[in-house]
Amino acid sequence: MTLLGPDMSSLLARYAGLALAALPLSCSGGSADRPDGPSVLLVTLDTTRADRLGCYGYGPARTPRIDALAARGVRFERAYCPVPLTLPSHAALMTGVHPRGTGLHVNFQGALPAETITLAEQFRSAGYRTGAFVAAWVLNQDFGLDRGFEFYDDLSARDTRVDQQAERGGQEIADSSLSWLAEAPDDPFFAWVHFFDAHDPYVPPEGFRDLPHPYDGEIAFVDAQLGRILDWLEESGRADDTVIVIAADHGESLGEHGEDTHGLLLYESATRVPLIFAGAPSFARGHVVQEPVGLVDVHPTLVDLLGWDRADSVEGRSLLEALEGGEPAAQPISLESEYGARSFGWAPLHALVSGPWKYIESPAPELYDVVRDRPEATNAAEGEKQRAADMRRALGRFLTSSTVREAGDVDLGAADEASLSALGYVSGVDDLEALPTLEGLRNPRDMTHVMRGMMQAKRTFDDARYAETVELLAPLVEESPESDEMWNVYGESLLKLNRFEEARVALQNALRKMPDNPRRIVALADAQRGLGRPADARAQVERALALDPDYGQGHSRMGVLLGATGDLAGATRHFKRFAELEPNSPNAHCNYANGLLATGHLDDGLRELQAALRIDPACLQAHDAKITVLSTNGRHAEAFEALRAAASATELPRFALQLAWILATSRNTSIASADEALALANRHAEAVGSAFALDVLGAARGASGDTQGAIEATTRALQLVETAGDTTSTAATLGAHLEAYRAGRPWRE
Repeated sequence: MTLLGPDMSSLLARYAGLALAALPLSCSGGSADRPDGPSVLLVTLDTTRADRLGCYGYGPARTPRIDALAARGVRFERAYCPVPLTLPSHAALMTGVHPRGTGLHVNFQGALPAETITLAEQFRSAGYRTGAFVAAWVLNQDFGLDRGFEFYDDLSARDTRVDQQAERGGQEIADSSLSWLAEAPDDPFFAWVHFFDAHDPYVPPEGFRDLPHPYDGEIAFVDAQLGRILDWLEESGRADDTVIVIAADHGESLGEHGEDTHGLLLYESATRVPLIFAGAPSFARGHVVQEPVGLVDVHPTLVDLLGWDRADSVEGRSLLEALEGGEPAAQPISLESEYGARSFGWAPLHALVSGPWKYIESPAPELYDVVRDRPEATNAAEGEKQRAADMRRALGRFLTSSTVREAGDVDLGAADEASLSALGYVSGVDDLEALPTLEGLRNPRDMTHVMRGMMQAKRTFDDARYAETVELLAPLVEESPESDEMWNVYGESLLKLNRFEEARVALQNALRKMPDNPRRIVALADAQRGLGRPADARAQVERALALDPDYGQGHSRMGVLLGATGDLAGATRHFKRFAELEPNSPNAHCNYANGLLATGHLDDGLRELQAALRIDPACLQAHDAKITVLSTNGRHAEAFEALRAAASATELPRFALQLAWILATSRNTSIASADEALALANRHAEAVGSAFALDVLGAARGASGDTQGAIEATTRALQLVETAGDTTSTAATLGAHLEAYRAGRPWRE
């Protein structure tokens, strides 16, 4: 381990009052009582193109705070993300390691491996306060980026399954970070602030909707929220000892090259990102660096800036020379996109940026001079064959020489699956061993319309528009039959429509590349059960649980299958396990309650129903079961209160009308309320228009003294029943009600 080199000593000495002897020696050398180095504010702007900021030449931009940082700091004209996806790109930035070395190539399919050292770990070991303020579930602590942070403010504590909230707005992020900073305003800190607002869909807040595109409005809003944090630095006297780094994890295609958002292709719109360093006296004010750099260079740059030893895992280079006004040595930048391969079965894409040139390895190789041809409109691969061949060989050398690590395991539960869907992502295979070459694989560039259709289908599926989802996906699975995730969504939609044989075929296709995926196996079991094949369904569920004994939905299905055979005790055991594994699922508690009630455990069953209602106060299954159980067991006062709670929580007409009936017809004066009954009936009866609704309206009017109104409503109810051909007890009951009203009496139960 070495002490500070002479270059580093001279650089750090420019910070006023800096005591070099007190600086930490390395990330593993223990923490100082109070570090004397500058604080660092790292701000990542999710989904932000470089060319949509004012400092990068975009005239309509409203980004004065970012532009001001660029003017007094160093701006990198051509910075690139390694992957146009949030998790792997942030992982590379935080560790200085390429995606092959983190094992993270797409979102959701792994956690940061222990062999890589994060910026936060280095800062914390040096005695800094470390705090992160994360705006999207895709960066939750499950995926490993929380390592080294004393305070990691993400969405982990939120039940994303219920409310589908998979992100937080910029104001909440700024509020949280400011609160944390204010707790110890004088202490050195490393703070990571992540703004997600510019991510699709683009819905800027009021006051930011007058720009050419709503995407621009989202970026302007983020700039304003960042400004609040910068104001705090000024007001608290911390601006002079805080280094600020502004970066984006990736850009946004906005329809260019046929891609609406990001993740699939490697063009400039999705891979060229802003990168700005500001705040240190040594930085060359207003300097613009032209040489291409990568986000993997941020980690070693900050480590070198602070005079610490680099971790052995770091693969990026330091940009200190560029921060002082020079140009970094030329070095190729590698890019990749395996999203299309892992989620759709298409070709993986890899690219190399060197000088003004970008080479993209695909089934139809591409070469662009991105300085002269920013839109990448002219593929120069044919005209520049030697250059393309040289860059292809260089890319191959990088891929074969770079460190390869496996990502850590991540267990995605039901809540996480909902969050993934809410963010608009498609899952896929965990590795690409089945895709060793590009031969015979589709070029993602030619499949953007399929991806667009799949994204639309995911939205309709999440909105429970299953027939529309099937209509969207039917031609797409035919065009791209290798896309197993499309088969999965197609199959699950067919299941919802009770088209069980078609669902079975689709789900079998969905299992071709992921034969051991418990979720898809259980979906196939649902199709088998729908086809009247309970033995086959049970075999599938048993296989899913053998693969993952902690798969909650597997226990749920096994409970259903056992209950159908009369094995209520066995069913209840599986429902209990379901509730243990998914404690935030109201459905899990309802299923467990059903098992308990069926086996005679009344109070325990009611307890589980109440647990479901605490999670989701509008849970219909829990309300129905609770009202029925209490009523049939003679606990009428509790049943009435449960009905009132259901009417209040759900605002469903059926609960409101049932409540109105009791309020209008009860002989119990402590319950009866003609005014409340009439208000509820007037609000819902005409809209529902059923015989029951009109009968309730009649009872409410009768209780309120409106005899003629009661007769009219009940007569209409009787006419509906008779028109339907019902001459049994319903008609007789309505006749009895009419007789009471004609006699000038309200109906009483």
